[in-house]
Amino acid sequence: MKNTREQDLAISSIEDNIAVNAGAGTGKTKVLTERYIHILENGMLKKNKEVESIVAITFTKKATQEMKERIREEIRNRFPLGDCWRRYYKDMEKANISTIHSFCSSILRENALEANIDPMFEVLDEDEGDLLLGESILKVVRKGIEKCENIYNAVKAFNMDDLTRVARELKSIYYEIRNAGYSFKEVRDMTLNIIDNIEVDLDEIQYIKDTFLYLMENSRKNSKVYRLKDDDIWIDFYNDSYDKCQLVPILEHLYDNIGSNAKEEDTIGELKARIHHIFLMKEKEYRWLYEALLELLIWIDEEYTRAKDEQGVLDFDDLQILVLRLLDDEAIRERYQQKFRYIMVDEFQDTNELQKRIFYRLCSDKEILDRSNLFVVGDPKQSIYGFRGADLEVFYEVMEDIEKVSGKKAITLDRNFRTVNTVLRFINGLFQRLMGDRYTSLMEHYISPNEIDVEILEKKDLEVPDN
Repeated sequence: MKNTREQDLAISSIEDNIAVNAGAGTGKTKVLTERYIHILENGMLKKNKEVESIVAITFTKKATQEMKERIREEIRNRFPLGDCWRRYYKDMEKANISTIHSFCSSILRENALEANIDPMFEVLDEDEGDLLLGESILKVVRKGIEKCENIYNAVKAFNMDDLTRVARELKSIYYEIRNAGYSFKEVRDMTLNIIDNIEVDLDEIQYIKDTFLYLMENSRKNSKVYRLKDDDIWIDFYNDSYDKCQLVPILEHLYDNIGSNAKEEDTIGELKARIHHIFLMKEKEYRWLYEALLELLIWIDEEYTRAKDEQGVLDFDDLQILVLRLLDDEAIRERYQQKFRYIMVDEFQDTNELQKRIFYRLCSDKEILDRSNLFVVGDPKQSIYGFRGADLEVFYEVMEDIEKVSGKKAITLDRNFRTVNTVLRFINGLFQRLMGDRYTSLMEHYISPNEIDVEILEKKDLEVPDN
């Protein structure tokens, strides 16, 4: 079957950063396979290191095996074209086609001394790591509430008497911070520094007043923001007839009444950002709580690390965090930048901030992504089933960065090769509601005579039938 123009572009643009938005059934796997082959045929690769120079990251072991088999088959089909293809086939045993965790594990074993770890480390599976972390949290919390009044009050602030539930909440916060790739001490210092330096100047307040006036004058008469004209809280705010301690509650009320206006989206976005900054003032009175909570998380991390060291194991997050730290070393980073000439990442909608930072280290020299060798493909619709810590916004951020650096928008594969048109109408309707303007409708490649209709009902349209 002949490729679409968009597929050919994704396959052949190997000297540029490329982002691909590809829905299910649009030929994504075919594109990844053919791009890999195209790199072998046309890429700037070191002699006898061609296969090792290409990195292809997938997010399941099954997908890794499937990609390897497809590429092997394509290489085997090219045996008549020259002996190099037989060598590529043999070298596939050394191919860097793996999950992100296997990829990071390989780098760590090659640099165990620099990473200060045992090269024979074992990797905890997700359930084992989750259990060990839970045990560490309970151990630290029990000690903390006995020895430190602020820790006791911080745990009490969760408004829970059940320590197991407290541990579950702390575990969620712990994972979120780790998935960003920062140490807990860094997060503590950054957070407290922000809180300590929050100030509100008169220019900010005046900007907020002026912007509300502008929106009132440029919005429909029945809109939320227009109706603020006669609101006593707005009038007091505009006339400075309020106590300083009332500022945050007043702005919370005004924020809730900004509403929406498609023509003034940028203005509203900036206004909300300015108000959010002032909201941080409210956090000053809770500084002790942030400090106690973050100190508790530092102790939890130390206990969890000690427990893993005892067993000689690392968890999945350790693999990535340690690789990120390794790549902070200029000599190590340059070595892997030279080794990995092309990097492809599948299922990018399931990537988190930590993984993004690893790929950016490998694909950036003096400026972000200036090595022009990153290829990402993802499907925002499938992020609903994302892996723990996955952040769809990371995919959108990378697409925006690639557009800024290369001046090229993401390639969209929107022709579906395997779903009948009536089902496509259902899928398009569903995800347009879920994702709004960010959703790209799928188009059927073949028109099916299938006339099965699927309709999405609003909740109010549903009726319970009589018995």
